[in-house]
Amino acid sequence: MTKSQNNSPTNGRVRRVRFVQKLVWYLAKYWFPLFLAVPVFFLVLGFLAPALLAEGETEAATAVYRFLAIDNHQMPDRSYFLFGQANGIQTYPPETLIAAGADPQNWEAFTGNEALGYKTGLNHRMIAVFLGMVVGGLAWGLSKGRLGIGFIIFVLLTLPILADGFSHMISEAEGTGARATNEWAVVITGGAFPEQFYQGDTAGSLNWQLRTITGFLFGLGIVLFLFSRFDNYFRKVRRRLGPRLFPDKVKG
Repeated sequence: MTKSQNNSPTNGRVRRVRFVQKLVWYLAKYWFPLFLAVPVFFLVLGFLAPALLAEGETEAATAVYRFLAIDNHQMPDRSYFLFGQANGIQTYPPETLIAAGADPQNWEAFTGNEALGYKTGLNHRMIAVFLGMVVGGLAWGLSKGRLGIGFIIFVLLTLPILADGFSHMISEAEGTGARATNEWAVVITGGAFPEQFYQGDTAGSLNWQLRTITGFLFGLGIVLFLFSRFDNYFRKVRRRLGPRLFPDKVKG
């Protein structure tokens, strides 16, 4: 083949098509670690934001908060605080946050201080969702795909987060305070728990538990539902492209 034939437009298109096909094949081959890395990435960012603030890296922390705020509210009373004087992971009620300088008119902007610590870039529910996705992904991988679930089970794992989320939205929109006091839960349990269990959003409260449990179940469910389907689809892609791209290697 002459040099001019080698550089012909047709050969150039063939090389580009082959290059794209190889990218698709490698995605089909290594989709599992790539997809599992997504929730891990967001979890790392969520905890990186307060770590950056604690180190005085305000600009970098602000960039992380802004990125995570695209689809995640960052209400300080529904977020964890790290690197404060109390050490460990802390949660605070609104009155404590207001006393520390949080502005009720710009609630989500409060990121914390040296005394309280600095809030995570992800709220309670989103941390639970991404954690559920990581646990579900690892469980799916270790079981070699045997833990996949069907649509009905996925719906059952999704309904709790919808019920919890929409009940909060309705309560806040109508101003009823139904999810602030949770009097319905007091009636159901006969007031068997302390008052602070039914009210507020701090760790251990009913609202915190519901957000955490429903978020985790949703994250777990979406991964166990989707990963088996991704595996079947990408397996077919490898079988279709493998013989063309790597004829001398084992197919699939």
